Amino acid sequence: MIDFHCHILPAIDDGSQSMEQSLELARQSVEEGTTHIVTTPHGGRDDLLKQLAKREEALAALRAKLAEEKIPLQLISGMELRADGEFWKAVQEAPECRCGVDKGEERPLLLEIPLNMDISLAADVYFKAQLKGVKIVLAHPERYEGFVRNADMLLSLLDRGIVLQFNASSLQRGFLFFNSVPKTILKLIAHAPDQIVLGSDAHHPEYRPAGFTSAQEYVIKRLGEEVWRQMTETTPRKLLGLE
Repeated sequence: MIDFHCHILPAIDDGSQSMEQSLELARQSVEEGTTHIVTTPHGGRDDLLKQLAKREEALAALRAKLAEEKIPLQLISGMELRADGEFWKAVQEAPECRCGVDKGEERPLLLEIPLNMDISLAADVYFKAQLKGVKIVLAHPERYEGFVRNADMLLSLLDRGIVLQFNASSLQRGFLFFNSVPKTILKLIAHAPDQIVLGSDAHHPEYRPAGFTSAQEYVIKRLGEEVWRQMTETTPRKLLGLE
C-alpha cells in the first residue's frame, strides 16, 4: 500500500520531532502493509527553495537510517503546499515540491487550503491551477468547513479531473459517529475511485500514528476490494510515476 500523505520526516515541521519518532512511524507503516510513503512536510510560497533544501536533507538522513535499521519502506519526495496567494508561480519555479519519483511537471501537487476557510474555495483554487497546467491532489477535503454540504461541488471537481486525498482516520471506526462525513467520503469514492488516494497524515507515533488498514474493512465492506486496491495501489502508483 502507498501512503500519499505523511509527516514522517524528522524535525522539519509539526510532524515527527526526532529520528526516533520517524523510525517508529516507519515501523508502524510496515507492520500495516505500507510499502511506500510520500513524505509531505508543510510548505508555503515564501522561502520554498529553503524548505525544499531542508526536506532533501531530512529525506536523505531518514533513508539512510531506514537502510541501517533494515526497515523495508520506500520514501518518495513530496510536499503539502499551502494555497496561499499565487502558489502556482512557486510550483512552476520549483517543481521539486510536486510528489513523485522525478521532478517533472507531470507530477501532481498535494495542495491544502487554509483549514479555517470553507471548502467552496477549492473550486477557485482548482480553476487557477488548471489554467497553469498544475495537476492537483487536494489534501484531506473532509477536514475543511462545509465538506458535507459541498459534496456536489466536489463531485463536479472530480468530473473535471481533480484528485482527492482522504485521511484514513476519517473512515476509522472511532470516527463513525460523525456519520455524514464517512458517508460523503464513500459517495465521492464511488463516483470516481480512480481519482482518490489515501493518506495517514501521520504526525506522531502515539497521537497521530501511521498506517491506515483500520479503514480497510469499512471501505471493502461497502465498495469492494478492487476499490481499496485502486486507492492504495493503482492510482497512487500512476500519479507518482512508479509504474
